[in-house]
Amino acid sequence: MNSRKMIIAAITIAIMLLGTGYAYWTESLTISNTVSTGYLDVKFIDADVWDYDDSETFHHRSNLVIAHKSIAPDGQSISLTVDNLYPGSGASLDFLVENTGTIPAKIGTVTGTVIKNQALSDALDYYVDTVGIYTRGSRQLYEIEPIKADTVEELALKLQQNLENIILNPGDKLYLYRSQEHPGYDIVMPASITGDDFEDEELIFNLELTFTQVN
Repeated sequence: MNSRKMIIAAITIAIMLLGTGYAYWTESLTISNTVSTGYLDVKFIDADVWDYDDSETFHHRSNLVIAHKSIAPDGQSISLTVDNLYPGSGASLDFLVENTGTIPAKIGTVTGTVIKNQALSDALDYYVDTVGIYTRGSRQLYEIEPIKADTVEELALKLQQNLENIILNPGDKLYLYRSQEHPGYDIVMPASITGDDFEDEELIFNLELTFTQVN
């Protein structure tokens, strides 16, 4: 076979092989992806108030100190009003916070801001000594260092320090109290205040709990 015929044969074989390659069957596999995001939602779901006369023994009840509360429709705030506070008396706020979202949450910051009457704010005492968590219907107490604060700002700081490691999974509820008799945090006017100090005055302050996602 001369060289001309050999070249033609080689080209013919190459074309045949090329055609055979293009004739292979093919099959594709597809992964269809849908990603939905969760959401962070923590809110107040219940609250109650207590008022009492003797801040140490809680034995002397009266109707002189009157406490009121209301929860905003969106559950993002509670309004607490205490009327006719006087030396030796106090009031408590009992509240439940629930993680109604789909991802775990924890306290990021607690901020106390006095809007009106810093002097009266600093004259009162604030207490919390127990934290509880409701998890799937069961209650678990979470030990903290008992809090006695002389200012709103100190109360906020100590709450943040004691609560920052608590994780609320979806459906979990957080509650604070000073004692079984008086849940929540206590606002007490010390009996040591005498004379006409702080008579007929008004204090307004905010206590803000900021929650963040758990990474």
